[in-house]
Amino acid sequence: MFLMTIILVGCDLIGAGCVLYNMLSSARCTVHPGTPSRLLGVTLPGWAVDDPQVTTLVTAYKKTCWRAFWLSLLPLVPLPLLEDYPSLGLLHTIFYYLLVLWGGSALQKRWFGRLYALKQKNVWVTGEPVVAAIDITEQPPAAISPWWLLPSLLVAVGMFLHALLAAGPAGVWQPVFAGTHLAVTLGFCALFFWQRRAPKTTFSKDSAVNTACNAVSRQLYTGFWAGLAAADSLLELILYFILFGTAPSSWAVLTALLALSLTPLLGYLYIGHRVQAAQRQILALDTRPAVCDDDVYWLSGHYYNPRDSRYKVEPRPGFQNCYNMATAGGRRRFYAMVAGILLFCGAICLFLVRMDFTTAEIVLSPDRSTVEIDAAGFDWSFATGEVQSLAVSSEHLSGTRVGGASSRRYNFGNFNLKGYGPSRVYTYASCPWYIAVELPDKWVFLSLPTQQQTKQLLDELQRATGLPVQ
Repeated sequence: MFLMTIILVGCDLIGAGCVLYNMLSSARCTVHPGTPSRLLGVTLPGWAVDDPQVTTLVTAYKKTCWRAFWLSLLPLVPLPLLEDYPSLGLLHTIFYYLLVLWGGSALQKRWFGRLYALKQKNVWVTGEPVVAAIDITEQPPAAISPWWLLPSLLVAVGMFLHALLAAGPAGVWQPVFAGTHLAVTLGFCALFFWQRRAPKTTFSKDSAVNTACNAVSRQLYTGFWAGLAAADSLLELILYFILFGTAPSSWAVLTALLALSLTPLLGYLYIGHRVQAAQRQILALDTRPAVCDDDVYWLSGHYYNPRDSRYKVEPRPGFQNCYNMATAGGRRRFYAMVAGILLFCGAICLFLVRMDFTTAEIVLSPDRSTVEIDAAGFDWSFATGEVQSLAVSSEHLSGTRVGGASSRRYNFGNFNLKGYGPSRVYTYASCPWYIAVELPDKWVFLSLPTQQQTKQLLDELQRATGLPVQ
């Protein structure tokens, strides 16, 4: 009960927590004191970091961030009311994410502007607002070997082939699940190779320092993508055999899904912290830092520099968009990313809205030879000649969904049920009983929103099959 609410609240809290972490990270000095540093995204002389005006402003910023975080929890209160309507719950989460991202961006822009105004007032200038051209031609050491990706690829390909050859009762959902995992694994591989060839970042006027800092980032991030691909393959393999095996467990599925969701997020945050800590250790000994004073290009809340030809720049703590919006390439990539996310979420919402607000139709063909089910994307049919028995039951069905949709109001699609095994379920909770149809290779459970409709369907099945109701 309230499982969907628990999952959505957890996702919302993770999203709000990540935004809070990103904002608070900008309140930490990113370079060793005594050298030009960045605080709240503003470039300051090292000695200015401890100025009373700055420390007071940073303290107020942290308090504001925490207040905003606690206020962001208020929109989560209505979520339990949407438990019966997954489409509305998902829409709520999408709008919640947009609200949190917009609020975090607005707060960061506001406080960045305040500290920048203080910097201008005190004439704390650290350099020219241009992109530094520093020698970074020296190549860093080799990153993690691509061979570490091979086990993950073998697991993904093997799972996909198994799904194609197994032809289990889950139908198309089994290869869809395995194919999605294969696509995700290939995505991790692409990120791995992109990280190996990622543009080098300027940290210092000393080429050796640049090489060391870039090497740390390159090695840790390539190791992260290879490790994440391996962890994802292991978790997906476990989930695959839970979903399509013979021992369904809802809690095991939930645990695996939570692990799949949290592992990339927590891993990325951990590796990012490791990279920054290692780079700070290197930069603490640097006597020739290269911190570009380009704050004026961040005043709009994102990077906008017509003098910089790069479409993407180094992420700046607190800011959520590091694309150069002054370039056509930066704008195209940013808006394509936003459009892709919105289209993906919109398609899922439309699919769920259809299930939440339309009633499934279960009818017999004119010649009574086929039972046709129209259930919002989970359409199916079976021949009445294959029916081996008919029964009526009010027993609670328990098991795992392996390709379908569930809410407290309905269950549609493929399930692996305890006591029955692979099954097709098309039932409504508003009807206290259901029809159990036994086929040669699976069970089918049917009910309609009202008892009268379900009784009418049962009578039609009896006439079509000539079987008694057990």
